[in-house]
Amino acid sequence: MTLAFAALAAAALVAAFVQGAVGMGFALIMGPVLALMAPALVPGGLLVMMLPLNLLVMLRERGALDWSGAGWITLGRAVGGVAGLAVVATISAAGLTIFVGVTTIAAAVATLEPDTAAITLHASVVATTSPPGTPLRMVDSAA
Repeated sequence: MTLAFAALAAAALVAAFVQGAVGMGFALIMGPVLALMAPALVPGGLLVMMLPLNLLVMLRERGALDWSGAGWITLGRAVGGVAGLAVVATISAAGLTIFVGVTTIAAAVATLEPDTAAITLHASVVATTSPPGTPLRMVDSAA
């Protein structure tokens, strides 16, 4: 086992613990670690690593699942995925960096205002700029 592999495994363990404990954080920890240590694995590797974790959380919380809400979220992700592809295809790498930064800041600012409009804006922005799992937890905690 190489030192780099051990470091990635340790980071994944910490990230999974944080995600399991508070409902978000896996991508916030693993994204930068992967970007520094194995840039070729970003974002695909990150999304693949999140699938088993999200599946296990879904199985653990299956009694509390809101299937109607999950359907709407899935529809929104599909539409957002197509819109995201259009953005990636038309914006330069530097422009994409600025776009993601601005929308992430907008999501953070939206969490400061507790009214419904801010939560809706927050959910929309976070859903377009974050990996799976994060919008569900953040909107749930903001509501």
